[in-house]
Amino acid sequence: MHLKQRLALSINARNYGTELLSIAIRDATFCNISLVFVICLLSLEALGIPTWHI
Repeated sequence: MHLKQRLALSINARNYGTELLSIAIRDATFCNISLVFVICLLSLEALGIPTWHI
């Protein structure tokens, strides 16, 4: 394998890794937001406030 090809592969791998990381962070953030939303709905239900109209 030539040096240029190896360099291009390592650069691609690095870019791909950061892309995967940002996707994972975005997914985790979305998961946390939806979890907080569900917890808020459940606590409102527990307080006796109807949440079915949301």
